[in-house]
Amino acid sequence: MANPIKGEVSFESNGQTYIFKLGTNAQALLEDRVKMSMPAWFKKRGENFSAGDIRLIMWAGLYRQHKLTEEDVGDLIDDIGAEKAGEIFMQAVNLSASRLNGGESNPSIPAKERIGMNS
Repeated sequence: MANPIKGEVSFESNGQTYIFKLGTNAQALLEDRVKMSMPAWFKKRGENFSAGDIRLIMWAGLYRQHKLTEEDVGDLIDDIGAEKAGEIFMQAVNLSASRLNGGESNPSIPAKERIGMNS
């Protein structure tokens, strides 16, 4: 079961529960892959996240708990949908921000608009 206090987000796919967390280890995996800090990468990508970018973020956030390959994560995203993947990511970011700020984070912009998913 996911622990939102630790920034974990759970979701279901094909009868299995997954836990996504964009913690230090996930950020390090992502930074190793893109060869820059996560904030610098997000700034560079802006609102132009590609399918590969979304898959990479989801892979990094799922890896510690589930040890999925990037291809496995791509299949998982196909199952839940890109919009849901974006929502999971934004929920994890909001939980992390809330933990850092000691309160609730409730942004008014829908997740798909914040990460450039307009399909």
